[in-house]
Amino acid sequence: MPFNSPLSRRDMLRASGLAGATLGMGALGMTLSSCGNSPSGTAGNPAASGAGAVASALQPGQSVEGTIYSDVVKNLPRGGNLDITLTFASATLNILSTTTSNTQWYADPCHDFLERFDTNGNLVPSLAQKLEFVNPTTYRYTLHEARFHNGRQVTAEDVVATVDYLRSPALASNRAGAFRDVQFRALNQKTVEVVLPEPNAGFRYNLVGLCIVPSEAFAQLATNPIGCGPYRFEQWVKDSYIDYSAFTDYWNKDLPRLDRLRLTLRTDSEAASQAIRADQTDVLDVVPTAQVPMFQQLIDSKRLAGVSYSAGWNFVGLNTTRPKLSDPRIRRALALSIDRTAVARVSGGSLNQPICTAPYAPTHPRYPKNLDYPRDTAQAKALMQQANGKDLTIELLATDATMEAIATVLRSNWAEIGVTANILRIDVPTYVSRRSRKDFDAVASQWFFSPEPSYVLDQLFSSKGTNNFWGYSNPQADQLITQGRSTTDPEARASIYNNLLKLLFIDEPSMIPLSTAARLMVFKPGVDGDLIVPSSFNLWRYAIAARR
Repeated sequence: MPFNSPLSRRDMLRASGLAGATLGMGALGMTLSSCGNSPSGTAGNPAASGAGAVASALQPGQSVEGTIYSDVVKNLPRGGNLDITLTFASATLNILSTTTSNTQWYADPCHDFLERFDTNGNLVPSLAQKLEFVNPTTYRYTLHEARFHNGRQVTAEDVVATVDYLRSPALASNRAGAFRDVQFRALNQKTVEVVLPEPNAGFRYNLVGLCIVPSEAFAQLATNPIGCGPYRFEQWVKDSYIDYSAFTDYWNKDLPRLDRLRLTLRTDSEAASQAIRADQTDVLDVVPTAQVPMFQQLIDSKRLAGVSYSAGWNFVGLNTTRPKLSDPRIRRALALSIDRTAVARVSGGSLNQPICTAPYAPTHPRYPKNLDYPRDTAQAKALMQQANGKDLTIELLATDATMEAIATVLRSNWAEIGVTANILRIDVPTYVSRRSRKDFDAVASQWFFSPEPSYVLDQLFSSKGTNNFWGYSNPQADQLITQGRSTTDPEARASIYNNLLKLLFIDEPSMIPLSTAARLMVFKPGVDGDLIVPSSFNLWRYAIAARR
């Protein structure tokens, strides 16, 4: 399938390898979501379908407008409270400061964005009432009549100020690179014009991480955020919970549906699973892998409802700036030695599938099966010998039980080719800090799926990529990346990305795909899950209505 062909919602589910896996409640949607650091990677954006899948699908002069989610929520009941158990912590509530999805999940309810993903996975205006595609490098957004939670009206100047704050050296945000050389202009009080330096098929995906905030509240975003979203921030008791209340002046009068929302932190997986079984919470975000069979029985017996969704892909990242990992032959040997079937099993049981040469599920129409290679320890040993890789020792970082299980498989596999891997379990803030400073040898982690390859590959592998933590740099890769994001012809794009995937994941691997990263989320009966949306960037599960 061409790289800018729309995918229907059913196609999206089938592509994830999880079609038909929705459990319990038929209304629950399946998602291919960006998950990143939830709990062990970095957030990005979800797999989407339709016109939103590629920005260039719009033609000059065309526009998109609508009232997002109203078609789904208008028949849901209003009122009630909802408690969602989250199993990972966040060090800050400032979404603009980091792409870490822990932060996005915690702070999302109080924010709104120029664009969001709708319940069909399409990228559509949200805070913006209308998007006009002026030409391949120019977008024009007309804002809704909206207010911030401090009562002030949202204006086009607020959008410009938010972008300027995001790009400020003082904030040092890893989101800033996505907006490098992009001009935001306030044409009038309600209209913002965005001008790109060149055509970029993945640019609009960055906007669902750009929460619009008042300039007078920049200094307090980390602990007491003010936004213009459907819920008003009330309080954050660190390591315990965050409370939100309905914002009655939200521009979309169909939202919010709840009176109050609490996000409860339970990092102990046993305590989290016990809480949902003991009726102490309404939603559990992730069922521990070892407990999936038990929860499947609870779903089958109608004691709980649930949905399985693909959060992204598991990988091992290698720091190419370390001399011992700078030789591509060493990195190829490490990739060749990995038992991906074992990784899929320990990380998700029957929910996960091995992947080898692309950040897609193997059933995805864009997965390059022609590039796949089998596990080959003999070839791996030969490469190690050619590269003089004798007695190689690697420190392998992991942030949670799932990543530690993956790391254990890698340690065993690499031992077969003479490599010693020492696993170090660290918390997420330490991991993020060390990764940003390139203070690591290898990391077992997770990234997100996206239907737009440029959105994922540019930031991870461009020599100037904002999330190129691996230190990877190759002029040929940079050239292919530039060609891929600016090319609109489907067949030409397919050829470009096939060559790029071969270079990145076979010839010179720095970020080695291992498996899909599926999860099982469970709900109490009486919680309506119609609004499980394919996104962790805009996790609209917060609009779920509790039927009490």
